[in-house]
Amino acid sequence: MLKIGDHVIFVRDGARGMIMEINENLYHIIIWEDHFASWERADLLRKFIKEAGQLQSRPPQEKAW
Repeated sequence: MLKIGDHVIFVRDGARGMIMEINENLYHIIIWEDHFASWERADLLRKFIKEAGQLQSRPPQEKAW
């Protein structure tokens, strides 16, 4: 599950941003690389983390219940 402060990649174009607000299944991304702000659905976002200097994309974790 994504949360405020997570860094994400927009799956359609690979743009990177950070989640600043959440409203149900919509995520407010206001720090896109091009300084554009938008509300996006969770299925269009992938969380990423930096490990050992490389960017690795990971899909959001599904709840197993």
